[in-house]
Amino acid sequence: TMIDSHPNWEKTQIYKAMLEKFKGITFHQVNDMLYDIGFWDTKRTVRVIRWKDWIKKIEHVTWAGDFFVAQVFTTRGPKTYYVFFCIHLETDEMFIGGISSTASAEWLKNTIKRWTEPVGNPLKPYGPDARYRIRDRDRRYTKEVDWYIAQLGMMPIEISPGAPVMNCHAESFVNRIRRECVDLLFFFSENALFKVLEQYATYYNEHRPNRKHDGRSIVENKSYGKREGKIERVDLIPGILIYYHRVPEK
Repeated sequence: TMIDSHPNWEKTQIYKAMLEKFKGITFHQVNDMLYDIGFWDTKRTVRVIRWKDWIKKIEHVTWAGDFFVAQVFTTRGPKTYYVFFCIHLETDEMFIGGISSTASAEWLKNTIKRWTEPVGNPLKPYGPDARYRIRDRDRRYTKEVDWYIAQLGMMPIEISPGAPVMNCHAESFVNRIRRECVDLLFFFSENALFKVLEQYATYYNEHRPNRKHDGRSIVENKSYGKREGKIERVDLIPGILIYYHRVPEK
């Protein structure tokens, strides 16, 4: 038959061939006959968009998140702490979500829950325009955790298996903070680690040159760009986090 001879034909192609043999036959008649024999189009048109192109379209309303580890030396030996952070795709602005030596799914849920309860809580670090939250396939991201992310008005987007490149913004940030800060220091308490991470977040957002902002800081700093005043060095962490700015002459 015609279908057996041309297994890849679509309904429109079959109709044109039928029209040549049976003048006046309508498309509806052909469609009904094909339906009766259980024929469906073998070819479906699927329009897809590449991941990097789609991310480019939504980067202004998208945050990515991940964990990295840091060692704290206690009287009982070294202890591993997990640091939870998030970074904005368009601006590269970041914040530290929390640190924990266990970082279980329950801890992660309670951390995000604090950003939504009680009503009117000012601690909503993602901002009002956030719509998407990229995450990896970590087991700590349970359905309940995703539910609380949704309560922030964000859609959780899980990356594909074996594709860390889909969360490249977060992965790149891990390399930066480890290379510029965490791997250069020894920590002897959880409090010390937390204070250093806070200092780095301030440095990264407000003082560190960023190529996405033409060498300026992510958060606008009014002291930058001035040509008058005394140049002052500020050591957030001596020898590690350093920046310069101008201050008015006395």
